Amino acid sequence: MSHQSSLPEKYFLRTVLLSVLLFICLVSSWAIVSGAHSSPSSSGLPLAYFIATLIIGFVAIFWAYHLFSLPEKYFLRIVIIVLLLVISLPYLWAWIITPQGFHYSGLLYNPDDQNVHLAWARQAAEGHLAISDAFTSESLNAQSRPHFVNLYTWSIGAVARVTHLPLVWVSHLFRLLFAALAIIWFYRLCCHFTEERRTRYMAVLFAAFSTGVGFLLPLFPGLILVDRPDMASFPMMPEAYIFTSAFIFGLNIAALALLVLVYEQLLRALATRSWKHVAVAAAAAFVVANIHTYDAIPLLGVLVIWLIWKGVRYKSTFPKSTFSLGAISLVIASAVLPVVYQWWVFQNDTQFRLKAVTYTPAPALLEMLLSYGLVLLLAVAGTIWICRNRRATYRPFLLATWVVVTFAAIYLPRWLGHPLSFERKMIEGVHWPLCLLAAMGLSWALGKVKSRQVKNGIAGAVLIICSISSFQFIGWCLGNAQDNNSSRANVLMPPLYLSAGDQAAMDYLREQGNRGKAVLCLTFAGNYVPGQSGMTVYLGHWAETVDYKEKLSQTLRFMTGKMPADEARQWLHQNHIGYVLMGSYENQLGATLPLPLESVFSDAGTVVYEVK
Repeated sequence: MSHQSSLPEKYFLRTVLLSVLLFICLVSSWAIVSGAHSSPSSSGLPLAYFIATLIIGFVAIFWAYHLFSLPEKYFLRIVIIVLLLVISLPYLWAWIITPQGFHYSGLLYNPDDQNVHLAWARQAAEGHLAISDAFTSESLNAQSRPHFVNLYTWSIGAVARVTHLPLVWVSHLFRLLFAALAIIWFYRLCCHFTEERRTRYMAVLFAAFSTGVGFLLPLFPGLILVDRPDMASFPMMPEAYIFTSAFIFGLNIAALALLVLVYEQLLRALATRSWKHVAVAAAAAFVVANIHTYDAIPLLGVLVIWLIWKGVRYKSTFPKSTFSLGAISLVIASAVLPVVYQWWVFQNDTQFRLKAVTYTPAPALLEMLLSYGLVLLLAVAGTIWICRNRRATYRPFLLATWVVVTFAAIYLPRWLGHPLSFERKMIEGVHWPLCLLAAMGLSWALGKVKSRQVKNGIAGAVLIICSISSFQFIGWCLGNAQDNNSSRANVLMPPLYLSAGDQAAMDYLREQGNRGKAVLCLTFAGNYVPGQSGMTVYLGHWAETVDYKEKLSQTLRFMTGKMPADEARQWLHQNHIGYVLMGSYENQLGATLPLPLESVFSDAGTVVYEVK
């Protein structure tokens, strides 16, 4: 008997070790080749630190789901391995095709927003807790110290500072770790809502790989589908889906994972009356409200409704319900604190306030709903099944509440005539309950199918249809890597590969630049300067740069000879510009200096001039 029981355990441990070794080989080779083709500052990549961090992280993840049965562990391991490979290998492919004389940034999709997060992490790596806006020169003349804090990017910067690893690779490690944790925590959340293992499996697969129906856009050319990256009329919304968030944005998948942890730990706390789980839920709520404050608004809406429902339902047995009311209230308070702090920062930090009011609209409600495609249809079926199931507890209704509150937070202010500037960003997280409801709806629909093979075939076909846009998105990203975003230069999208001269110039600025002065260049290279060098730029990001369009116009006047020398000198000093970077994109423009400046660095056609 003991021998039989030990075999599964041995098999499990062996496969876990093989899985860890697989990731070590994958990321180690990635790190080695990146070191071989990296800039001088990162060529000495300490691979031992990287491997050690990887081993510790993934062993911790695999041991984190000790509450699951052996089949569940096998399933989760397979899903996590496949997901992490799918969201990692495209980056390796992008490195392999790096053009001669260029340096791969380590990014895919839109580098602009990712470079913002790397700029925050750069400041943390240099020892700062509060973050200034390095994408606008006004921050150099700020009357007060910066107050904005982001614990996620601060953690990346702290790890990079200790290990001396390049920021971009530390950020990828965080992205992979939180992607794996998100799947584990979501599966644990599913256990609170359904006892059917197959339903939980399908919910996890939906979450890990599904997006919407963006692949059908050619059939409906006038429609906005937010999982379609090549729409001219509206930008894609990666934050609306788990897969695209895990593929591109580490900050997004971290916030998504923590959202799941809040609900899972709070449900566990209410079931076990354990303050330990309440503390974990409260800590997760605090962090998610700090790193992605937009998510706190729908979260607080759900928690307040949950608290009111608990109070009304159990008012006759109030002494017995004090734990539940206290637990939910503590989590609410933990989420409120960062929101209050961010509001204070909004009121007292001019640069933060100006970029926060940049309007990022969501599409019309119908188009947003249609963007979830088959997942939404199945989620509606799942909601109907819950309403018809008399044995259902209040917990499944919590999922529907999560969905309704999220869409209400986005669209009610708009319908009332006061749209929130960040309305599209609040969609993050709604994909979780939709996936679980969709799995319930699919299980209900397949309930009368007797053949297991037919059930599996239908479920597989549904998953494939729901995942088409996900893999289409990967192909689109790799296509942009092939032309280095040149096809998107008309929207001033920064490149994915920097010329050797531009990269060397940023290395020079990191080592020799005066942090009290700004760098002037076009937005293509300017978007990379804060994250690569820690310097502030005059022009670098469509939202982070204050008065972006006006500054773009002034930059073009300066570089195309339309600004007189005396005006140029005065303009440079007024905007605290201490360096002018003439790199590959400036050379393509045919840029010239309207006044003589001293050259302090030159390499491969890129020149850095210093303003005295």
